[in-house]
Amino acid sequence: MLLHLDIKNLAIIDHVQLDFEQGLNVITGETGAGKSLLLSALDLVLGGRADRTMVRRGADRAVVQALFRVDATSSVAQRLAERELLEPGPSTEVDIVVRRIVTGAGRARASINGGLVTMRDLQSLTRGLIDITGQHDHADLLNSESHLRILDTYAGLEEDLPRMSRAITELRRHEEALETLEQRQRDQASREDYLRFQIEAFESLAPMPGECSALEQERDRLAHAEALVDGAQLAGANVSRGPSNAMQLLTEAVRTLESLAQHDPELGVAAQRIEATRIELDDIGHDLSRYSERVEQDPRRLRHVTDRIDTMVRLARRHGLDPDELAEHHEVLKAELESVGDIEGLIAEAREAVDTSALLVNQISERLSERRQVAAPELAGHIERELTGLGMDDARIEMRVERRERATELGVDQVELFIETNAGEGMQALKRVASGGELSRLTLAIQGASSGVATIHTAIYDEVDTGVGGEIAEAIGLKLRRAAQNGQAIVITHMPQIAALGAHHLAVQKKRSEGRVRTGVVSVTGARRSREIARMLGGARASKRVTDHAEELLHRARVAA
Repeated sequence: MLLHLDIKNLAIIDHVQLDFEQGLNVITGETGAGKSLLLSALDLVLGGRADRTMVRRGADRAVVQALFRVDATSSVAQRLAERELLEPGPSTEVDIVVRRIVTGAGRARASINGGLVTMRDLQSLTRGLIDITGQHDHADLLNSESHLRILDTYAGLEEDLPRMSRAITELRRHEEALETLEQRQRDQASREDYLRFQIEAFESLAPMPGECSALEQERDRLAHAEALVDGAQLAGANVSRGPSNAMQLLTEAVRTLESLAQHDPELGVAAQRIEATRIELDDIGHDLSRYSERVEQDPRRLRHVTDRIDTMVRLARRHGLDPDELAEHHEVLKAELESVGDIEGLIAEAREAVDTSALLVNQISERLSERRQVAAPELAGHIERELTGLGMDDARIEMRVERRERATELGVDQVELFIETNAGEGMQALKRVASGGELSRLTLAIQGASSGVATIHTAIYDEVDTGVGGEIAEAIGLKLRRAAQNGQAIVITHMPQIAALGAHHLAVQKKRSEGRVRTGVVSVTGARRSREIARMLGGARASKRVTDHAEELLHRARVAA
């Protein structure tokens, strides 16, 4: 349950601290005093949306801290223990401190027992600590989509629904894959013709890896063959074959130096080096001679090479490729054509996956539907019993479960609550007949019907008495007090009949100090509580008759306890 709430610099709240007790806690106060800010603070603790407008003017940040005490075996405690946010121990109860900070820049931080957590983690880890029922819940009852959620909560299907969600997601994924393949199959004829046409062009050309670069080099040789031969022959003549060629001159130089080497050995070394050069030039001369004989002067070959290069360049441009990439792209096209041929096999596999997923979806949805069909009349009867004593003793409830054409993440069922508020009028959809007061009582009845299966530690009711009179308000208060006997309920109310029934009473007060409005919260007991009840009955200046009435309400509450 919630033990303590500490709020600093939240809107018009400077600093308030609230202590809560087991049983029924009531919060009262004039309209605009700041009661809704307490709910805003608790919403922040649960991971609700935060923005900088929440920070009190002049402050750099707003801070909300809440202290909870829960059973050590509860799902909340287990989740925190798994995240190492709760120290294991022998105690049967554990304390949880949740802290939320909102800065003036709109940034937010959160921690649980001193460990920082993300907003998503905060929402999931605190799930089940508090259940807040407010005006939006009354309106939500008019939306038939909420009726399925109510029935699932009563039937205890919260753990089964994620399996349904995963199964339907998997089914949709396989269906989309099958649709993609079938679309490919529909486009297969034109695509296959296109691929065969492209491959035919490649097959007739039969490009080889790097062929275009090699052909360009060959074309350059063929185009300049005559100049290459003439140049090689001239160089060869100068080296070894022509008159006064380099070989003759070097041979004469070697003989001259060798004859002089007997007088100076250094010239013999020079003669040896020249002889080595002469031998190298002799090899070069032979190579030039062979090159001249090897070079082709073939105009037909030149035309063939040029035409092939032009064909490769055009084909490469058509496909946005480099000419040397044609061979690789040819293999890619052939591989795609082969895969197009395998489309039937792929479709067969995809259909099998769809059938398997659809079977699982059907199995899960049928189990959900069976449990809903069983739980629906039980819940309707339970709600009817909860409405007894709330001025709706004759009301009859029916939870109608009907099948959808196609399963969703919630299964194949759609649920709508029907009600007969007065005998003989016949069942009608809730949204057509319920008044504001009836919605308030029905909300409370549904909460009571679900209390046996819910895992909520603290239930908070925001003005659940909307649209009801004094006698009914007292009945609502008595039902709330009975429901909170073994737990904790916090009720924000304007009805003195409900306020008088609280085991613990907090009054929200708005005061002006130093030119600013400040909200405070005080625990009221004894005479102070009588005055607060009297204020609710008759205003700030209550008469003795009103004060006596307040005392009577408190006395009746004590007797009823």
